Amino acid sequence: VSQSRYDKLTISNNRLGIDASGKNINLSHGVGIQVRKFSKRFSLSRTNLGILIDHNQIGGMNRSYGIMMDSVQTFFAIENNIIGGEENEAPPNGSGYNGIGIYLNEVDVGIIGGENFGRENIIRYWKKGALICDKTSNITFRYNSTYCNKDRAIELNNWEVYNPSPFRQKPYVTINYIVS
Repeated sequence: VSQSRYDKLTISNNRLGIDASGKNINLSHGVGIQVRKFSKRFSLSRTNLGILIDHNQIGGMNRSYGIMMDSVQTFFAIENNIIGGEENEAPPNGSGYNGIGIYLNEVDVGIIGGENFGRENIIRYWKKGALICDKTSNITFRYNSTYCNKDRAIELNNWEVYNPSPFRQKPYVTINYIVS
Protein backbone atom coordinates (compact mmCIF):
# COMPACT_ATOMS: atom_id res chain seq x y z
CA VAL A 1 0.00 0.00 0.00
CA SER A 2 1.48 3.34 -0.98
CA GLN A 3 -0.76 6.40 -0.90
CA SER A 4 -2.00 8.69 1.80
CA ARG A 5 -5.28 10.01 0.39
CA TYR A 6 -7.30 7.85 2.74
CA ASP A 7 -8.54 8.80 6.17
CA LYS A 8 -7.69 5.39 7.66
CA LEU A 9 -6.00 2.28 6.33
CA THR A 10 -7.17 -1.06 7.73
CA ILE A 11 -5.59 -4.41 6.83
CA SER A 12 -7.52 -7.12 8.70
CA ASN A 13 -8.48 -10.79 8.69
CA ASN A 14 -6.08 -12.03 6.00
CA ARG A 15 -4.21 -15.30 5.65
CA LEU A 16 -1.05 -14.67 3.67
CA GLY A 17 0.99 -17.67 2.51
CA ILE A 18 -1.39 -20.13 4.15
CA ASP A 19 -3.94 -22.31 2.35
CA ALA A 20 -7.53 -22.98 3.43
CA SER A 21 -6.49 -26.06 5.45
CA GLY A 22 -3.90 -24.07 7.43
CA LYS A 23 -0.80 -25.42 5.66
CA ASN A 24 1.99 -23.04 4.72
CA ILE A 25 2.28 -22.56 0.97
CA ASN A 26 5.63 -23.08 -0.70
CA LEU A 27 6.20 -19.55 -1.92
CA SER A 28 9.06 -17.12 -1.97
CA HIS A 29 7.33 -13.72 -1.87
CA GLY A 30 9.39 -11.18 0.01
CA VAL A 31 6.90 -9.17 2.10
CA GLY A 32 3.62 -10.14 3.75
CA ILE A 33 2.27 -6.60 4.33
CA GLN A 34 4.04 -3.42 3.22
CA VAL A 35 2.94 0.17 3.92
CA ARG A 36 4.95 3.07 2.43
CA LYS A 37 4.60 6.84 2.59
CA PHE A 38 1.39 7.07 4.55
CA SER A 39 0.52 10.28 6.36
CA LYS A 40 -2.51 11.45 8.32
CA ARG A 41 -2.42 14.87 9.94
CA PHE A 42 -2.98 15.13 13.68
CA SER A 43 -2.94 11.35 14.14
CA LEU A 44 -1.03 11.01 17.41
CA SER A 45 -3.07 8.46 19.36
CA ARG A 46 -5.38 5.47 19.02
CA THR A 47 -8.43 7.78 19.08
CA ASN A 48 -7.32 9.21 15.71
CA LEU A 49 -5.80 6.04 14.27
CA GLY A 50 -4.29 6.21 10.78
CA ILE A 51 -3.30 2.57 10.21
CA LEU A 52 -4.68 -0.61 11.76
CA ILE A 53 -3.10 -3.98 10.93
CA ASP A 54 -4.92 -6.68 12.88
CA HIS A 55 -6.06 -10.30 12.90
CA ASN A 56 -3.75 -11.35 10.05
CA GLN A 57 -1.85 -14.61 9.79
CA ILE A 58 1.40 -14.26 7.84
CA GLY A 59 3.08 -17.54 6.95
CA GLY A 60 4.37 -19.30 3.88
CA MET A 61 7.66 -21.09 3.41
CA ASN A 62 10.00 -18.12 2.76
CA ARG A 63 9.72 -14.44 3.62
CA SER A 64 12.06 -11.50 3.95
CA TYR A 65 9.59 -9.48 6.03
CA GLY A 66 6.31 -10.22 7.77
CA ILE A 67 5.24 -6.56 8.06
CA MET A 68 7.28 -3.67 6.68
CA MET A 69 6.45 0.02 7.20
CA ASP A 70 8.49 2.84 5.64
CA SER A 71 8.02 6.63 5.90
CA VAL A 72 4.82 6.48 7.93
CA GLN A 73 3.66 9.67 9.66
CA THR A 74 0.52 8.63 11.48
CA PHE A 75 -0.42 6.70 14.61
CA PHE A 76 -0.54 2.99 13.79
CA ALA A 77 -1.57 -0.15 15.65
CA ILE A 78 -0.30 -3.63 14.84
CA GLU A 79 -2.23 -6.10 17.00
CA ASN A 80 -3.65 -9.63 17.14
CA ASN A 81 -1.44 -10.92 14.32
CA ILE A 82 0.49 -14.17 13.94
CA ILE A 83 3.69 -13.34 12.10
CA GLY A 84 5.66 -16.42 11.08
CA GLY A 85 4.25 -19.78 10.08
CA GLU A 86 4.21 -22.85 12.27
CA GLU A 87 3.41 -26.52 11.84
CA ASN A 88 3.49 -29.04 14.72
CA GLU A 89 4.92 -26.41 17.10
CA ALA A 90 7.94 -25.73 14.85
CA PRO A 91 8.71 -23.69 11.75
CA PRO A 92 7.37 -25.34 8.60
CA ASN A 93 9.69 -28.07 7.37
CA GLY A 94 12.02 -26.59 4.75
CA SER A 95 11.05 -22.99 5.52
CA GLY A 96 13.49 -20.11 5.43
CA TYR A 97 12.38 -17.11 7.48
CA ASN A 98 15.66 -15.36 6.87
CA GLY A 99 14.26 -11.90 7.41
CA ILE A 100 12.51 -9.73 9.96
CA GLY A 101 9.08 -10.17 11.56
CA ILE A 102 8.26 -6.43 11.74
CA TYR A 103 10.53 -3.79 10.20
CA LEU A 104 9.90 -0.07 10.80
CA ASN A 105 11.90 2.60 8.96
CA GLU A 106 11.27 6.31 9.54
CA VAL A 107 8.05 5.65 11.42
CA ASP A 108 6.89 8.27 13.92
CA VAL A 109 4.35 6.99 16.43
CA GLY A 110 2.39 3.81 17.12
CA ILE A 111 1.88 0.65 19.12
CA ILE A 112 2.72 -2.97 18.44
CA GLY A 113 0.60 -5.08 20.77
CA GLY A 114 -1.76 -3.32 23.14
CA GLU A 115 -2.23 -1.35 26.31
CA ASN A 116 -3.18 -4.60 28.04
CA PHE A 117 -3.32 -8.33 27.32
CA GLY A 118 -5.70 -9.32 24.56
CA ARG A 119 -4.16 -7.48 21.60
CA GLU A 120 -0.80 -9.21 21.51
CA ASN A 121 1.01 -10.38 18.38
CA ILE A 122 2.86 -13.67 18.06
CA ILE A 123 6.16 -13.13 16.23
CA ARG A 124 8.24 -16.27 15.66
CA TYR A 125 11.08 -17.92 13.70
CA TRP A 126 12.67 -14.79 12.15
CA LYS A 127 16.43 -15.16 11.76
CA LYS A 128 17.13 -11.41 11.67
CA GLY A 129 14.81 -10.54 14.55
CA ALA A 130 11.21 -10.11 15.62
CA LEU A 131 11.23 -6.29 15.53
CA ILE A 132 13.79 -3.96 14.00
CA CYS A 133 13.25 -0.20 14.29
CA ASP A 134 15.41 2.06 12.12
CA LYS A 135 15.14 5.85 12.60
CA THR A 136 11.91 5.61 14.59
CA SER A 137 10.55 7.76 17.38
CA ASN A 138 7.66 6.89 19.74
CA ILE A 139 7.00 3.20 19.23
CA THR A 140 5.43 1.13 22.01
CA PHE A 141 6.04 -2.63 21.91
CA ARG A 142 3.89 -4.18 24.61
CA TYR A 143 2.20 -7.51 25.46
CA ASN A 144 3.62 -9.47 22.51
CA SER A 145 5.00 -12.99 22.32
CA THR A 146 8.31 -13.39 20.51
CA TYR A 147 10.06 -16.73 20.38
CA CYS A 148 12.58 -18.67 18.32
CA ASN A 149 13.94 -15.51 16.71
CA LYS A 150 17.64 -14.58 16.65
CA ASP A 151 19.58 -13.83 19.84
CA ARG A 152 17.86 -10.43 20.17
CA ALA A 153 14.16 -10.16 19.44
CA ILE A 154 14.19 -6.33 19.34
CA GLU A 155 16.79 -4.10 17.71
CA LEU A 156 16.89 -0.28 17.62
CA ASN A 157 19.06 1.33 14.92
CA ASN A 158 19.80 5.02 14.33
CA TRP A 159 17.46 5.96 17.13
CA GLU A 160 19.38 9.12 18.01
CA VAL A 161 18.77 10.49 14.50
CA TYR A 162 15.08 11.06 15.28
CA ASN A 163 15.55 11.69 19.00
CA PRO A 164 18.46 14.11 19.43
CA SER A 165 19.54 15.47 22.81
CA PRO A 166 18.49 17.61 24.65
CA PHE A 167 14.93 16.71 23.57
CA ARG A 168 15.17 13.08 24.70
CA GLN A 169 17.12 12.50 27.88
CA LYS A 170 18.59 9.16 28.88
CA PRO A 171 17.39 6.50 29.35
CA TYR A 172 16.25 6.45 25.76
CA VAL A 173 14.43 3.16 26.14
CA THR A 174 12.40 1.96 29.11
CA ILE A 175 11.90 -1.77 29.58
CA ASN A 176 9.16 -2.43 32.10
CA TYR A 177 8.77 -6.20 32.10
CA ILE A 178 10.35 -9.16 30.34
CA VAL A 179 9.33 -12.81 30.63
CA SER A 180 11.73 -15.38 29.23
